[in-house]
Amino acid sequence: MQNITAVISASLEQQKARVELASYKLAMSESRFASKDELLNFVSQLEVGTSGLINSDQQITAADIREIKDANSPVKDADNNYFMLNVDPTHEMATLVSATRAYQSVVRAYNVSSEMNRTALTLGNNNS
Repeated sequence: MQNITAVISASLEQQKARVELASYKLAMSESRFASKDELLNFVSQLEVGTSGLINSDQQITAADIREIKDANSPVKDADNNYFMLNVDPTHEMATLVSATRAYQSVVRAYNVSSEMNRTALTLGNNNS
């Protein structure tokens, strides 16, 4: 039973990390930064906060950043560029829905497992 609980716990943590990362990306989709380094530094602080469960294919890299030229932007570098995450809100919303459903499924599996344990203990106590 401990193995089932460990798998369920790891699954819950993974789905939680997916929800957090998608939420961060959505929240930052309109945030502007004066440099790529500033944006990557900010994102790296967020990634540490997601329980350390972000694996290499989930990390945000320089390839995920778009550079936009706008002389009127309040946040810009010397060349009138600012930097934003290249976020697809539709994809991130789909990730949120998917991760939330997966999280709910894992919670149901945990509840069924707990109920099975209680039933087994009850049956065992009744036979003694």
